[in-house]
This record gives sequence, structure tokens and C-alpha cells, in this order.
Amino acid sequence: MNIEEKLNLLSKIEQVDAPPFMFTRIQQKINEAKTQEIPAYFKWSFGFVAIMIITLNITAIKVQKTDSKSGLDKVATEMQLKNNNNFYNE
Repeated sequence: MNIEEKLNLLSKIEQVDAPPFMFTRIQQKINEAKTQEIPAYFKWSFGFVAIMIITLNITAIKVQKTDSKSGLDKVATEMQLKNNNNFYNE
């Protein structure tokens, strides 16, 4: 079979008609489907976890604010470096 014959076969394709009332049946099935409710225990556990995360974040922010040393001073003291500009030990 060459290409011309294959293309001629495509011209014989006809449009298929949908059965009557098909769209209304589909809509009816969609409307009959019940929406699923989230269980109460899931709602409570989600709320509890959200409150715990918020509490931990607030605590972490407060702890960071109480530390008064700057980042460079911390690094200098941990590495036992001198944190002054006196190069010649005068």
C-alpha cells in the first residue's frame, strides 16, 4: 500500500454521533457524587501541629534575639582569634 491509498482511507472516516441524553447522564452522576468530609480528628491534629510549629518558630526567634554577640565575634572567639586591630602587640 502506498501513501496515496492510505490517505484515501482517511477520507472515509465519518463523525460519530453521541447517544442522546449522554451529557445529562454525566451531569447527573457528577451531581450525585457526595463530597467527602474531612474527619474531625484530622482537623484537630492539623490544628495542633500548626500551633506547635508556630510556637517553636516564635521560641526560636526569641532565642536568637537574646544572643547579643554578632556573627563575626562568635567566629573569632570560637577560633581563638584576636578580635582587635592591634597588629604589633603594642
